[in-house]
Amino acid sequence: LAGAEFRVYEDASCGTQATTADGSAAVFTTAADGTAGTLEMKAGTYYVKETKAPDNFKLNGTVQAVTVESSAEAVVTVKDTPIIYGGVKVKKTDGQGTTAQGDASLAGAVFTITDASGNDVKTITTGADGTASTGSTDLVEGSYTVRETKAPAGYLVNSTWKQSFTISEHGTVIT
Repeated sequence: LAGAEFRVYEDASCGTQATTADGSAAVFTTAADGTAGTLEMKAGTYYVKETKAPDNFKLNGTVQAVTVESSAEAVVTVKDTPIIYGGVKVKKTDGQGTTAQGDASLAGAVFTITDASGNDVKTITTGADGTASTGSTDLVEGSYTVRETKAPAGYLVNSTWKQSFTISEHGTVIT
């Protein structure tokens, strides 16, 4: 959990950054164990917001109010959610069956993966066995569509085929 950054503000809208008792910006950065140490602040109510998430975690945008009493320590606990990554595997098939006919090869088919916003995010190419896949952590959590965009030599693109899938479980490759 190293590298999360938290800023302390004077207002709930997080428009005015607070300063520590010595006048420096009130900013915490977490260590590997997720702790961030302490800042010496004047007594008062402050608002803490995560401004940078640790690697592979989602940013927690919740603003937490904390009241600092004179000569007392106030503790803020923030829970981060891991980012879910996954992948997809597709298989090009011959219209007559699952294997290539005669001397043909199913290698070289290109499939394009599109996210829910319509952005092409990745292409994958089939090997000799007709399969193509991303890695198990190449796609971030969300909904996608995969479609064939280039056929192998001797074949036609199946322009009517597309498959929708959702990455919702970490490390899973959808087939």
